[in-house]
Amino acid sequence: RDDAGVRHGPVDGAPRVGKNAAGSDGKHPRISLWGPSVNLVPIGTPYFAILIEDTTLPLTTTQPLLMLGREFETAFGGTVALPIDLTPHGAPGFELWVDPFAFLAAQPPLGNHHCEIGASIPNDPRLIGELVWCQWLLRDPTANAAGLTLTEATAFVITE
Repeated sequence: RDDAGVRHGPVDGAPRVGKNAAGSDGKHPRISLWGPSVNLVPIGTPYFAILIEDTTLPLTTTQPLLMLGREFETAFGGTVALPIDLTPHGAPGFELWVDPFAFLAAQPPLGNHHCEIGASIPNDPRLIGELVWCQWLLRDPTANAAGLTLTEATAFVITE
């Protein structure tokens, strides 16, 4: 990570894009992928997880939400370019990189500062080649005027 909080290239094997500012705890929350391969997930995978780490925010009260999306260039039906700088919306230093088609709540946390959402990938050949973008959003009332903190974004591809 450079001084501006931007991640470059593969980090821990999973590529990440964007930047994230510190939350009210002074830490930069991090998104991670866990499974048989870092960002190539075969159909029929029995367990694959998307984690949020590196925060000391009490995840029992910040209600982490995982945003899943298929697009990272435009949002709202192609009308808004991504990323969206959230500074004018009260969250300086944060960017939205995902046009979400789903929001998943992570409950309960694994420990106080680590959450994950896990799932199996169906053995359905129609899923092969699907690119899924992910980004975590946390309710963080004292971090900024918007009351939220985001991780950077990452993606995985469903393969054979």
